[in-house]
Amino acid sequence: MTHTYVGHKGYSLHYNRSDFYSDGATPIIKEMFEQFDDASIKAFIEVVKNSSVLRLRIAGPGQMRRLRNLGQILLDKQSLDKDDSDFLALLVDEAKEGELYALFH
Repeated sequence: MTHTYVGHKGYSLHYNRSDFYSDGATPIIKEMFEQFDDASIKAFIEVVKNSSVLRLRIAGPGQMRRLRNLGQILLDKQSLDKDDSDFLALLVDEAKEGELYALFH
């Protein structure tokens, strides 16, 4: 779901755009994220930390913005433990992007 929502940067001979993601799936994925329990939140964090595909995709600012949107949905939940809350806060804070990328290496 995360990869689908974030999308990817590319090019098309048929469309005048370079950001690609599923417009139809966007509202459904957002609704699903709003229903995430603690285990689902931890799984999302693991994907963000460990997916090499996702790391390549978030090099584009549009894709990073979409990932932050998902992180914000989860950060707004009240039941987060401190480690999850700290990581999601780092993810959504544009000013701390360097710190976030440092975690990946």
